[in-house]
Amino acid sequence: MAVAGGGGGTNPNAPTESDVYDRQIRLWGAESQAKMKNSRVLYIHVTGTSAEILKNMVLAGIAATLCDPRPAATVLESEQGRHFFSSTSTSPAPANKKVKYSTVAQAVQPLVEDLNMLLGKCPILEETKQVSDLTEEDLKPFSVVVASQIPLAEANRLATLAAAHQGCQFYLVDCFGYYGAAMMDLGKDLHYRPEQGKKLLDPIPLKDYVPFTDLINVPLHQAVNRFHKQPPKVYVFYRCLLEYQAKTGKWPSEENGGDFDVAVFKEYLKTQQVTTISDDELQALGKAGMAQVPAVCSVLGGMLGNEIIKVISGKGEPANNTILLDGTICKAWTFLVRQNEG
Repeated sequence: MAVAGGGGGTNPNAPTESDVYDRQIRLWGAESQAKMKNSRVLYIHVTGTSAEILKNMVLAGIAATLCDPRPAATVLESEQGRHFFSSTSTSPAPANKKVKYSTVAQAVQPLVEDLNMLLGKCPILEETKQVSDLTEEDLKPFSVVVASQIPLAEANRLATLAAAHQGCQFYLVDCFGYYGAAMMDLGKDLHYRPEQGKKLLDPIPLKDYVPFTDLINVPLHQAVNRFHKQPPKVYVFYRCLLEYQAKTGKWPSEENGGDFDVAVFKEYLKTQQVTTISDDELQALGKAGMAQVPAVCSVLGGMLGNEIIKVISGKGEPANNTILLDGTICKAWTFLVRQNEG
């Protein structure tokens, strides 16, 4: 794997790290900035949602590696105008011209490199390697893995591989219409320093750690707490979309809306004993599918960028184990999904 090198060369006018990162060093401290500099994040599929996280992390000085072998012409055309990196430079070429980039990773790579010259080259994890081919060895070099629009079974497999290495956290993140959600496995060995005003306390372990496998195996009707007597609607929506992909092999979307089968949603909710979602809501969910609304992606991406920085720096209590965003009411919150002990 290529290793990102420093930028600037011998140009005396080239910006230094203290120039570029001055504000965040004052905010997070030199120690945290050093941890960020020594960290690397693997992005599995660059979607509207994960592109926002990628942009925020690279600007903060956290190096990226890309894994997105999906065809650039198909994916970026469908996401044109909805994707931070879906500029004209990555648009499919006219039919009479050769397409410059064959994969999304290739198309996004130069744009990522332009964001922060100090990070040097942005590597691609084996151009043609599919998500299903990723191994434990592939994940070893990374502090954090961010995946988007991948099957739930693959997310579970990768989260398990990441958790096997101390210090590697896994995030599954997606936006769908006006909603967004993230499910994460921060590992059983994560420690952080709680904040008390401007003071940092001694490190403590993450409370109520729930492995990704246990998280997804909690029946939806048990995803409740004292503030939510019913499972959060956004979480139910996300699990419906993941189930649809698992059953049909594709995501519902605006493009294939005519092929959408609402019965998949209904059967899943029946098995999960959830009766709070109306037929109209399910139809709207299927029609929107995984639509990437830029404003929603930006908000969720900003939140998750902050969470990843907390995990890497060890400063502040991180969200555990889901983050939910409802753009229709401008509300975002964390929600702990775990087995009902009662």
